[in-house]
Amino acid sequence: MLDFVTDERPVARKHHDCFHCGRSIVPGEQHLKVTTFDDGVQSARMHDDCEALLKAHMQDAQLSWTIDFPDGAPPLIEMLTDGGEFESECDFYRGRFPHAVTRMELTQQLADVEYTDRLRAAGIEPDEPPVYG
Repeated sequence: MLDFVTDERPVARKHHDCFHCGRSIVPGEQHLKVTTFDDGVQSARMHDDCEALLKAHMQDAQLSWTIDFPDGAPPLIEMLTDGGEFESECDFYRGRFPHAVTRMELTQQLADVEYTDRLRAAGIEPDEPPVYG
């Protein structure tokens, strides 16, 4: 069982990666830092709007922290991509959380480009690349 140790809102002094979207939290940006204990102390930092989007998604999908994620929720981008409905989920939340959705879409697009480049480096011509927009 995951135990929460601290929940604070520091101002970043250096670049950090957001736990939910994978994009950078820049110096000077206030954000959420959560420290947990489960077989050791772990910290995760996240943009405020990414955390708000996670809470909205948990409520909309009727997910429970203790039942569905007793060991802690995975990054939000994984929750949205695992269902296979990433684009429709992004479209659904775009009006309420535009910056968080845009960051997650960018992370996904860069991962697709990296995957395509790895295939080409291995001598495999990938299927037609996805079209974004």
